[in-house]
Amino acid sequence: MAMTLRAVLEIPFRAPDPVPWPVATREPGAWLTLDGTCGDLEIGLFAAVVAGYNNIPPGKLATAEHLIAPGGLILTDPTTVITPGCCCGLEDWRDWARALVDNEPP
Repeated sequence: MAMTLRAVLEIPFRAPDPVPWPVATREPGAWLTLDGTCGDLEIGLFAAVVAGYNNIPPGKLATAEHLIAPGGLILTDPTTVITPGCCCGLEDWRDWARALVDNEPP
């Protein structure tokens, strides 16, 4: 039985503030998988969502510290999908490593 773990960004239920670059279009509440298949438009969407979620003007995003993003890790196997919930964002991805290595709950 194969399990997969994917880093994802949750698309907000309101559009990100206008940004000076092109962004991909996704349905609110959808998950954007963050991996090597992301193109320029998905990267633009990621940056816009992170800027909006942290209330940072897009031009200041590159110098911001301690960013958080809506999303997290999705765990799947052939019969189950476990999606991120509150208090388990992308910034907490290392908690899953502790679960795997130290057998602690994530």
